[in-house]
Amino acid sequence: MSLPAQLSELYISLFSRCTTNNPENRKLVAVTLEVLAIIRRPLSIIELAWAVALGTDQEGVTNVAALARLVDPHRVMSLIQQFVAHVNFGDVKKRQVRLVQQSVKEFIIRDMPSNRPNLQDQAISRTTHQGLIHQRTGSLEAGLVDICIKYLLLDEFGRTDLFSEEQVAIEELPH
Repeated sequence: MSLPAQLSELYISLFSRCTTNNPENRKLVAVTLEVLAIIRRPLSIIELAWAVALGTDQEGVTNVAALARLVDPHRVMSLIQQFVAHVNFGDVKKRQVRLVQQSVKEFIIRDMPSNRPNLQDQAISRTTHQGLIHQRTGSLEAGLVDICIKYLLLDEFGRTDLFSEEQVAIEELPH
């Protein structure tokens, strides 16, 4: 079922207003909303900010320290507040960030393709074949996988033990 045209137009208007038509903000908000549309569980504010930092094509970032300097949870949350349910900023590690309702997810998948440079362009036809929706969903999932791979390719993962000796010993115990 497709979104009513007025609801889609409202979300396009909110998107334009929250990004103030700034290209950097547009990219950040688009990546953030795409991540939130495809995840299977709520994210913490910190998880979302790290994913967005990786998803906004940060060239030259090769280690966690360099990436950490780009992570800005307050900016991310301030830009997307219209699209997410209420969050408790007192607990940035709590898995609580999610889209405010299903219609926002439908808007992101159907009417906000990331490859469309101008959201004022005509949205995907309301009668779009279900295959295009699956294709868009697959594209968003691939984008999330790309973010995860970028994280795993950071320098520390090839040189630093991810688990303490105690954690490794516990894992090796018979189950």
